[in-house]
Amino acid sequence: MAAEKNFCGLSPHDYLEVKFFMISVVGSIIGLFGLFGNISTALILTRPSMRNPNNLYLTALAVFDSCLLITAFFIYAMEYIIEYTQQFQLYVAWLTYLRFAFALSHISQTGSVYVTVTVTIERYLAVRRNPDCGEGTDWQSYMLQPSLMAQNEIYQRVYALWITNIVMVFFPFLILLLLNSIIAYTIKRSLQKFDYSDPKIQ
Repeated sequence: MAAEKNFCGLSPHDYLEVKFFMISVVGSIIGLFGLFGNISTALILTRPSMRNPNNLYLTALAVFDSCLLITAFFIYAMEYIIEYTQQFQLYVAWLTYLRFAFALSHISQTGSVYVTVTVTIERYLAVRRNPDCGEGTDWQSYMLQPSLMAQNEIYQRVYALWITNIVMVFFPFLILLLLNSIIAYTIKRSLQKFDYSDPKIQ
């Protein structure tokens, strides 16, 4: 019986030329425009005259989106570049940094989603409550440590399949839908209180 040999190779995707052009070429060009827009936005909004809570949210959103664009290039566009050019050494390098790029991509995606949710919650509170908040005088910092639970197979399966989708998709969508509906309804009710026949309003 012949001894089995270990095989290590690179199997290209179907329709490689089309995917290379659409994702690695066109997608990268679009990503560059998006990256330029995000950097320009962050530079403008971080000027001393532009610093306020609302612009802080937009700056954070631009930073997360920029990280997402960068990681998308190094994960997806680079994959088809490697297959199209058949550069095996580049493929080895891609596999080496892939886990870190995926982690940063998920962090950026989560940050982008929840910055949007935070803006909506802040606007909801401003419309419904309109509180007067004083300046903060106390600061606390926290550092997260990985737990033993994260290494459990059942936990990983449930987290990857259910919790990720609930936290990243369904829950934020429901919050945005509910709070934006309340905001729109509240604004509509407040506008109906005005007498538009009053010359002072016109």
